[in-house]
Amino acid sequence: MADYLLVFCVTNPTRPPRSRLGRFVIPRPAPGVSVEGDYKLLAMNGAIVSHLKLGTSGSQRIIWSKI
Repeated sequence: MADYLLVFCVTNPTRPPRSRLGRFVIPRPAPGVSVEGDYKLLAMNGAIVSHLKLGTSGSQRIIWSKI
């Protein structure tokens, strides 16, 4: 297991394609972050690509800060 998660996500869908993505480094374990499962991608044999569930309410809320 990794100590940090590198997260790429669409943060502004109205922007041009190359500037839509936000990038975040999240320490692991972190409240409100859970790994739901891994994807088996043909071209990514050396990397683990996972589906993350990010909490947005209550005690599981993630506090975002600009990195």
